[in-house]
Amino acid sequence: MTISELSKKLLFVTLLLVSTQSFGQWTVYTDDDQKTIYVDTSTIRRDGSFVEFWSIHSYKFPMVEIEGSKVTSTKGRSRYDCKNELQRTLFFTMYEGEKGTGRVLGVQNYINEKPDWSPIIPDTPNMIILKRLCNKK
Repeated sequence: MTISELSKKLLFVTLLLVSTQSFGQWTVYTDDDQKTIYVDTSTIRRDGSFVEFWSIHSYKFPMVEIEGSKVTSTKGRSRYDCKNELQRTLFFTMYEGEKGTGRVLGVQNYINEKPDWSPIIPDTPNMIILKRLCNKK
């Protein structure tokens, strides 16, 4: 990968993150004793039985420690298969601050890799999100 290609990808990811942070319509979708999950309702995109969206996971206790800093929230783009109750993470960023703010501690980009689908486990926050986004009861 050339420096020019890398620069273009970095610019795209930066603009994507800035746009979701600045103009998002973040709504609490689940809240339990471990974390609150917000979904940016302005980013929900449906394609047949699939739905994509941005979410923030704000942890009530730090998730992990990276380079001496604690991850207290993540922001990511996910794709759900409503029909088969599957999910895949396309992109996520780990933050030191709450609700996707503060210093970025790590970034994982799976958009071009076509990550594997994972089953959504019953009675979990992800199943609650799937039911709301996919209009299931």
